[in-house]
Amino acid sequence: MLTRKEKGFSVARVAKAVARLGYAGPKYQSMRNKEGADFRALIDVYRELYGSVPGPRGGADEDENLPLAISDVAIQQRVRIELRKVRALEERNRILHEEVVRLSSAMAAPAPAVMPSVAGGSVFTPDEVRAVERFLTHMEVVGLRRDDDTGCILDRRSDREIAPPYFLDALRRIVGTSGPPRGDG
Repeated sequence: MLTRKEKGFSVARVAKAVARLGYAGPKYQSMRNKEGADFRALIDVYRELYGSVPGPRGGADEDENLPLAISDVAIQQRVRIELRKVRALEERNRILHEEVVRLSSAMAAPAPAVMPSVAGGSVFTPDEVRAVERFLTHMEVVGLRRDDDTGCILDRRSDREIAPPYFLDALRRIVGTSGPPRGDG
């Protein structure tokens, strides 16, 4: 009744073997409730006669034997289901932890081009810095203003937000000034 790969027996294996032989029997889940009582009794008799040969288990630990101490079969099954959930969550946690470690090491040393330098450094060319200076100088002329409460750049006529908070501060850092720049017009 057992194939070469199946060296042990369990409720699931008995259910599959009975189905392979073409006999009607309870499904795997119902083997654990009242319908499967006859099959469980048959398995117990087989264990007494021939002993139990544990089947190969991938990653099973001592928690797998925990439900065997419970006499109520329904509670045994619930405990097994919860143990499977715990193992699945532990595996997911391990995978996420490895991902965090991988991402942390990747973020530890940012590329030099990612970190902008200010006041005409290596990332911004002198022409780019002059263009930002000119924009800051002519901001009032083109109808833009800085909102004192939020730091946003607003359209003077409609008070519509043109740039988010700290955008103006970032532009000033690029040109290396703290206040309104003095430009060449």
